[in-house]
Amino acid sequence: MEKKTLLLLAFLLALFLALKSMAQKLPNRQETSLPAPAGIKIDGNATEWAGQYQAYNKGAQIFYTIANDNANLYLVIHADRSRVIEKIMEGGVSFTISTSGKLNGDKNAVVLFPCLMIGECKSILSAAGKKLSAGRVALPTDEVYNIPKNPDYVKPNKDLAEKSKVIKITGFAAIADTITGTAGPKNAYYRALPLRAHNFRYLPVANADNIQAATQFDAKGEYTYELSIPLKLLNMSAEKQDKFSYNITLNARGEDSRPGNTWYYSMIDRESLNMDLENPTDLSGTYVLTKP
Repeated sequence: MEKKTLLLLAFLLALFLALKSMAQKLPNRQETSLPAPAGIKIDGNATEWAGQYQAYNKGAQIFYTIANDNANLYLVIHADRSRVIEKIMEGGVSFTISTSGKLNGDKNAVVLFPCLMIGECKSILSAAGKKLSAGRVALPTDEVYNIPKNPDYVKPNKDLAEKSKVIKITGFAAIADTITGTAGPKNAYYRALPLRAHNFRYLPVANADNIQAATQFDAKGEYTYELSIPLKLLNMSAEKQDKFSYNITLNARGEDSRPGNTWYYSMIDRESLNMDLENPTDLSGTYVLTKP
């Protein structure tokens, strides 16, 4: 075996052990408030966080951090497992914020992102060198199954940016606008999305309300999700150190079995191969806004 190959294997092993060690040391849920780093740019490139996350949730298998500054609340999620990345892309992440402390309330603020079609997810995952889950789905071309051995993440990141057209929201009383022609379950674009909640409003990714969200693969093929929500839209104040309950849900990908919106399996396949993708995983906690 060539020396370069041995060095690469040694590096990857060290990286794996470092991440495993970090995950073991972090709490299962974030326990402290955190001032957001300066100069945050919501682009899916988590350099501002320097790879330091506040928690690793073993159930959802994600690293995450919640932070705030004077103006915004931030959520950053990092996934290093291919199946978890697939789940996030296909089902989206629902971030629920409750100032009443009741996470099942119908007036809670919820942001749901990303909102990608199944075919888009499979194409991007393949371009990123991720092994696809078993199943059948109509894709534009068989080329997406040619998974590269040494993927270049420029193309999948470009596709993520181009295909991430909308953010779905509910519970924001101050936001009334939706994207014209997309609301409602009968719309073809709406029904092609692997996200089931029909009471959500649509915002374009670039929106006047300044709710920002983005995802991206890093140089190791791991996946980062970033979200920013203005505190004024939540009627919360960092100065007053307001407290809220939160829930982070990695949605299942086929809850209402709409045609073209999920994969079809025999019961054996469904139970043995893809239960992790067909069932949501979530975590909850509380957060107190840190005072500037």
